[in-house]
Amino acid sequence: MTHLACAITIELQLTGNKVTFESCHKLINEFMRGYDVERKYLERMYNAKYLILDDLDSGLFSANTIESQKFLRNFFDVIDTRDAREKSRILITTNMQITDFSNIDDRLSSRMSAIRINGKDFRGV
Repeated sequence: MTHLACAITIELQLTGNKVTFESCHKLINEFMRGYDVERKYLERMYNAKYLILDDLDSGLFSANTIESQKFLRNFFDVIDTRDAREKSRILITTNMQITDFSNIDDRLSSRMSAIRINGKDFRGV
């Protein structure tokens, strides 16, 4: 899925669109570095026409750690802020099912559409 998300990012950028691509795991690390870094990343996610978040893991929602809770707070904030903007789009790659999101929060699942992609895993797993 990461490969497809990268290809979509490149195509959007080639057509002149402002795109932010971030790994969810990198965001957790960046959010934990401090307020100034956190604000910088949040502003980038608020302002891009297209936001692509890679590898959203169900463990982030079930873990009861400071890191996951901070990520979730910021994640919901980004979704809410961008939802208020009519032409803001978010693409999220994940191994989760759409029903997993409704188990977490109906506000998330009500804003999402899922596209299931089946295929061979090229990571050699």
